[in-house]
Amino acid sequence: MGPRASGSLGGAWLRSATFLLLLLALAGAVGGVEYLPTHDGPQHVFAAHAAAHLDHPGSGWQHWLTANVPPTNHGFTALFAPFDAWLPWPTALRIALTLSVLLWAGGAIAFVTALARERVWLALPLAAAACQWTLYMGFFSFHAASGVGLWVLALALRRAHWSLRTCVELALLLLAQALMHVVPALLTGCVLLALAASRATRGERLRALARVVALGTPAALVALAVLRIGLTAIGDHNEGIGNDVILTRAPWWSIARCFTAGPAWRAWLLPLLALAGGAFALRRARGGLSPEDRALAASGALLLLAGLLLPLHLRAWDFFSVRFLPLGVAVLVAIVPLERLRDARWQRAVGAALALWSFAATGWAWQHHRSLQARMAPALAGLDAPISRDGLRLPIVMDAYLGEPPATAAEVPYVVPALNLGALYAASQGGVVPYSFTLNPVLHHALRRDEAWASLPGAVDRRYAIDLARTSVGRDPLFRSAVLAYVAAHATPYQDVVLWGRPEDAQQLREMGYRLDYESGGLAIAHFEGCPLTVRVENADEDATLTVGWHPAQQVTHRYPLVRGRLANDGSRELPLRQSCGSVWLGLEEGGLACQGADASGRLLVRSTRHTPRVVCRAQRMDLAVR
Repeated sequence: MGPRASGSLGGAWLRSATFLLLLLALAGAVGGVEYLPTHDGPQHVFAAHAAAHLDHPGSGWQHWLTANVPPTNHGFTALFAPFDAWLPWPTALRIALTLSVLLWAGGAIAFVTALARERVWLALPLAAAACQWTLYMGFFSFHAASGVGLWVLALALRRAHWSLRTCVELALLLLAQALMHVVPALLTGCVLLALAASRATRGERLRALARVVALGTPAALVALAVLRIGLTAIGDHNEGIGNDVILTRAPWWSIARCFTAGPAWRAWLLPLLALAGGAFALRRARGGLSPEDRALAASGALLLLAGLLLPLHLRAWDFFSVRFLPLGVAVLVAIVPLERLRDARWQRAVGAALALWSFAATGWAWQHHRSLQARMAPALAGLDAPISRDGLRLPIVMDAYLGEPPATAAEVPYVVPALNLGALYAASQGGVVPYSFTLNPVLHHALRRDEAWASLPGAVDRRYAIDLARTSVGRDPLFRSAVLAYVAAHATPYQDVVLWGRPEDAQQLREMGYRLDYESGGLAIAHFEGCPLTVRVENADEDATLTVGWHPAQQVTHRYPLVRGRLANDGSRELPLRQSCGSVWLGLEEGGLACQGADASGRLLVRSTRHTPRVVCRAQRMDLAVR
C-alpha cells in the first residue's frame, strides 16, 4: 500500500512554507552558535581531526597515533571530514552538526508524508526533535545515522511493491546507514521486517521476509565485522561501568528526557503522542488498521519496551537501552490518526498547535545552545593561545557541569558538557590526552601506537569531576583542594595540564609548582616545574619504599624504592626528588615503619619544600592506624 490520498489539513503552500521555516530555524539553532558543548563530542572531533592531520607540524600526532578505517561509526566523519580538510575544525563542526540536524528533520518530514499525507502536521514535532538528547550527548554518528533511517523508511513506505530496483536502493541505503552507525541500521531493519510481514499475504510472508533479510545482508556484514573482536573488547574504552550498574534500568522519565529532552512541555509531547498512537492501534488491532500502521505499531511498541526495560549500561555500551527510544517514539507518533478529524476547524487547530509547539521547541533549543555556549566560553578562551604541544597532556576538569550541578531528572540528563574539554585543546594545539576515542579498531578513526603509549603515566579516574558536582562533600573547599592536589600530583610526568575550574584552583596549581603558560579566570594551561626535595631515609631496609603524597590529599601519589637512592656511609639512603612546592607528606611502605614525627597514619608532613629542600625520614616502629 502506498501513501494515502492527500487530505485537507492545510494548503500545500502553507505546509511547504512552515516546513521550510522550521528547517531554517533548526539550522540556525545549531549553526548559529560558535561551539555547541556536548558530552562525547570533543572525543569525536579530536579523533577525526587528528586522523586526517597526522602530519600537522608540531602536533606530535604522527608519533602517538595512526589513522584507522573502522567498519562503522562514520556518520560524523562523513559530515565533518570534507569541511575539516580546508576549514578550521570549529567551523567544520558547526556545519557537520547542522547537516546532521537537517538530515533528521528532513527524514522525519519524508517519513510521515510517505505514510499518510493527512498526518503531515505530525512531521513538524518530529522534525523539531532533531535537537535531541543524542545530539547533546555527543553521539554524533548515532544521531546522523538515525536521521538516515527515517529516509530509508520513507522510501520503503512510498513503494507499495518492492521491486528489484527498490530492494537494491533499500540495501544500499541500509548499508550506508550501517557504515554511519550500525545500531540504528539494525533498528531500521527491524521496522522493515515488520513492514514487509504486515504487507504480505499469508502465503507470501516468508518470501517477503526473505527479501528483507537479503537486502539487509550488506548491513548485517558490517555488524558482524563490529562483533568480530567481541563485546568485552569493544567495551574496553568505557570508564566507570562495572557489574554494579549492568542491570540498572533506565528511569521512567527517560522516555522523554532521553529523546527530545528539555523542560516538561518539550520533553513529553512526543512520548505522549507515541503512547496515544499505540493505544489507538491496540484498540483497532482486530480491524481497521492499514498494514503500514500495523507494522509501525508492532515495531514501535517493541522498541519502546526495549528502551525502558533493557539495561541502561552494558560493558560494551554506555547508555544502551535509551538508544531504542528515538526510532520507537517516531514510528508510534506517525500512526496517530489525524485523518479521523473530519471537521476542518479541528484540523486547522491541531495543525496550528503542532506548529506552535514545534517552533517553541526549536526556540528552546536556540536558548539552550546559547546558554551552553556562554557558560562554556571561558573554558574555551585558551584555544587560540599561541601554545604548541606534541606530547601527553592531562585535562584537570574541576567544573565539569559549567557551574550548574546536575539534578535528578534534569532537562538534559547525563550530559557533562566540559568533561572532555581536553580533547578540544589537543585538537587546537597538538598533543594527545589519555581520555580519548583512540583504542578500538572497529569504532575509532585514530588508534594509539602501542610503542609510543607503552610508558603512559597513570591517569586519574575522571569520576572525580562528576563527584565534585554531585556530592555534598564536593562543596567543601578542603576536599576540592585535596582532589586538585591528588590529580595534579599525577600530572607531573605530562607535558602540560589543561585546568578548568575556579580562579583559586589556578592559584593552587601555581603554588604547587606549575608554571602557567596561559591563565584566564578558572582556566589555566601549565607545565610542571616543581621544587627540589632531597629525602634522607635512615634506619630502613633497602627493600622499603618511600611514599609521597601532596597535601591535603591523603592518597599516595608517588613511590620511590630506597634501593634507587644514593647509599651513604652510615647506611642511609638519599633520594633526590622533585615534588610540589607546597606541602607534601612522607611515609614508608614497610610493615610498622614510619618516619619519626609522623602522625597516627604514618604520614610525616613537610610544610614547605621551598624552605626545607632537605628532609630526614628517620624510620621507627609505630602502631599505625589504617591508611
